[in-house]
Formats: sequence, C-alpha cells, structure tokens
Amino acid sequence: ALEMFNISMQLDSGNKTSAQRYTKLKSELTDTYHRDASLAYRRQELEKAIELWQKLLTIDPDHVHAINYLVQAQRLKDKLQRLE
Repeated sequence: ALEMFNISMQLDSGNKTSAQRYTKLKSELTDTYHRDASLAYRRQELEKAIELWQKLLTIDPDHVHAINYLVQAQRLKDKLQRLE
C-alpha cells in the first residue's frame, strides 16, 4: 500500500491528500514494525526482530531506534551463536 501511495505522489506531487495519507501510513507502518520487533526481541525471537527492523528500515532508513536496536539484536545473536 505504501508503494502505491508513493507512486501516486510521484504522478501528482501537488496532491496534498495523498501526501498526508502517505505520511500517516508510513508512520503507522514504522510504529507497528518497531513495536512488533521490540516484542520479538524481548521474547528472544532474534531472527524475527531483526527481520522486522530491516523491513522498517526499508521504509524509513533514518529511523534511529530501529538502527540501534537492529545492531544490538545482531550482536546478541552473534554472541549466542558463538556460545553454541
């Protein structure tokens, strides 16, 4: 859905309604991915958490919290793998 809004905005860059909806949808998606990734991380479902933060970063590459938590989850995963 986000991709369709992006295409719509490219075709009609002056469409304020599409721009507002795009911004709202982007925010909702990033919030959902971050919340779900954080829950997965707390449950020690590191693969799932990493995957969700990576998806979030495809939508918002500058999401500071996702970047930091992704690095943290990857480091923890690496440490756990070395212990096995």
